[in-house]
This record gives sequence, C-alpha cells and structure tokens, in this order.
Amino acid sequence: MIGDVFVEENGFYQIDFTTALWAIGNLNSLYDAAKLELSDVDFIAEIDDGILLVEYKNSKIPCASRPELFNPANDETIKK
Repeated sequence: MIGDVFVEENGFYQIDFTTALWAIGNLNSLYDAAKLELSDVDFIAEIDDGILLVEYKNSKIPCASRPELFNPANDETIKK
C-alpha cells in the first residue's frame, strides 16, 4: 500500500499523504462496522520518521456533519 490523498468526512478539506510509505483513511466506517465505541483516528500514515495518527476535528465549517458533537471546552471532550 502506498500513500494517497484523503478527503475528510465533511468533504471540505483534503490531507495529502502521497509521499507516505503507506497510508489509510476514512477509518470511521471500520470502527462502525466493528461496533466499537472509540475516540477514533481518521487517518494513519507511515512516513520516514515514524507513524502519524491523525484525528481531524473541525466543527466550525458551514457544512460540518454533527458539529454539536465536538465542543473542545466540554469536560467530557477534555477527558478523552
């Protein structure tokens, strides 16, 4: 597997991992299929220096899906 360009769940931004040794994205569907309740990672990529685990959060864009679920000042969000 090699790197790729992934689009975040809202379809608004992209993350370019084309130079990564390998990468995987859109992991949310895998968590849902496995019926796991996790604070998930959206993208994983291996680069020369290590492995990146990327969780994308942007509830302020106009087309955000379910922006009410992310409040960075919320006590529960901070605990995660």
